[in-house]
Amino acid sequence: MRSRGFLLTLLAERALGDSFRLVVSWRSADRVDIYCLGFLVFSIAAAGGLRILAEVLKVHGDSQALVRTSAHAIRNLTLNCPENVLLSKQLGIPKLLLLRTSGASEATRIQLLLTLGHITRCDEELQKQFGNDVDYCVPIAKIVKDAPDSEKLSELSVEMLSVVANGRNEEILNMLGESAFISVLLKRQDQFSDNVNLNYQVCKVLRGMAFTRVNRELLRRQGGIGKTIEVMHNFSHEVDVVEQCLCVLSNACYRSVENQECLGKSSGIQETLRAMEIHRDKVQIQDRGCRALRNFADSCEYNIRLEGTAGAVEGLVLAMLSFPESQEVNEQAVAALLNITKHEKNFLVMVEKDVVDIVRKARQVRIFF
Repeated sequence: MRSRGFLLTLLAERALGDSFRLVVSWRSADRVDIYCLGFLVFSIAAAGGLRILAEVLKVHGDSQALVRTSAHAIRNLTLNCPENVLLSKQLGIPKLLLLRTSGASEATRIQLLLTLGHITRCDEELQKQFGNDVDYCVPIAKIVKDAPDSEKLSELSVEMLSVVANGRNEEILNMLGESAFISVLLKRQDQFSDNVNLNYQVCKVLRGMAFTRVNRELLRRQGGIGKTIEVMHNFSHEVDVVEQCLCVLSNACYRSVENQECLGKSSGIQETLRAMEIHRDKVQIQDRGCRALRNFADSCEYNIRLEGTAGAVEGLVLAMLSFPESQEVNEQAVAALLNITKHEKNFLVMVEKDVVDIVRKARQVRIFF
């Protein structure tokens, strides 16, 4: 309460004390007129409230209570208010929030990451900036490594790290891989195997990391391919998790015969077809699944034969028939089928099942065998 009292004293000079008290205690479940609240938070920010909170984070970083309360207030001031998100960025608040995670308690780090995550999700420019900023990556990665026993802290820090991975900065991604970070992420999945969001966020990070050749090799060596297949199986009815898993596996197999064969020997093809069957009505899963099957068999004789015997022809055809108007699904399915036809037995199966005719009818795509 002393921290709130201190902030109220600072804000009282601008007659913002009562308004601040309402905002800092507000929860999204409260029955408050959202339009009135939006006007209130914008007014507080316009009158200097966010500027004062930024100053508190700068000057009073040694007070855990003040930092937590300030972060809480900033989060509530920026909820559903794009103007305040922009103002917070202009005031350098995201960097201040990140700075205060160093040496902070678990409770303080959680509040800081909740606020930082909210602001970042609301601003694409900030996402791109963080995705290419080593100074952002290092402290977030440190929190992930230092939080082995805290499920919530692990979940939030991995979510923030996914922003870095989505930036696809090869230097930063390789730095993470070479510091044994893939194994850290896999351990978090083992520790919190029932946490849907954490597993989803880990897969988002691995998806981004697998864009580089260095990390594709590390992913195989450290057991990431097998673990991702296991996660996809365990969360087979979670659409978002399955989609990210398919992306990880697809990226991991890009131009890597070793990874392709590792996946094939780990039941990756069968699990991909299973996911496509479970989510037959989800266009994103059909697209990702077709794309993955294409990469699995690209110039890989072992997987070409395996896809033929595992029922990939039928799975790809069903994807096209399910979404005949989807250009992405049809393009990826046709490319995957072309890979499969490089084995004579698969070609004969496709001729027998009139696949050429099915493909042409599904999207009027011309393919030549």
